[in-house]
Amino acid sequence: MKSFRYVLVIPLIFAIPGYAVGATYPLSLRYHPAKDFPSLQQKIGSTLGIAPFKDERSDTLYIGVHYPVFGGVNYFKSDPSPLEKAIKDALIGPVYQSGVKIVSVSSWDGMP
Repeated sequence: MKSFRYVLVIPLIFAIPGYAVGATYPLSLRYHPAKDFPSLQQKIGSTLGIAPFKDERSDTLYIGVHYPVFGGVNYFKSDPSPLEKAIKDALIGPVYQSGVKIVSVSSWDGMP
């Protein structure tokens, strides 16, 4: 009986990886607030400066990788790309909708 199971299992093990193919999936990074920020403009003022930031990871092409047990590798990319733009857009949207003006501060040296 045991040898019969091995006869069925071994070909199945080699057949499964042949059907699994890796893929790349775009992830849309958006912020959907659970509730409005009615007092945001009162708390931070009418203008907010956004400093530039940089993705300092060694591999910036993908934001995630999944290695399934069987099959190919799945990669995840940000949409929009690059990741810096996706994060900036996700942060700016809700703040702007609260009535706060966004100003880009490109010459900020990082000091408070």
